[in-house]
Amino acid sequence: SLTRLQPGVIHAEGPGEESFTLQDAAGRTLLEYPHYTRPWEYNGSTVPEVLRSGNHAAIRQWRIEQAVIRTDARR
Repeated sequence: SLTRLQPGVIHAEGPGEESFTLQDAAGRTLLEYPHYTRPWEYNGSTVPEVLRSGNHAAIRQWRIEQAVIRTDARR
């Protein structure tokens, strides 16, 4: 984890999504959206259908909506 802080290890643009926060269209800093992995269902909890759809625009929108919900609930 420390190596990545050294100049030149990661391009200036850096990885697109890596922080625990993101910004909405208004520039407000939001907490990160929930993350899911396989299996699609575990102990009665399921991965939202939008995340399984492969529709990147819909997934991006869902992530922003979830980040807003989390931020509003926790701040």
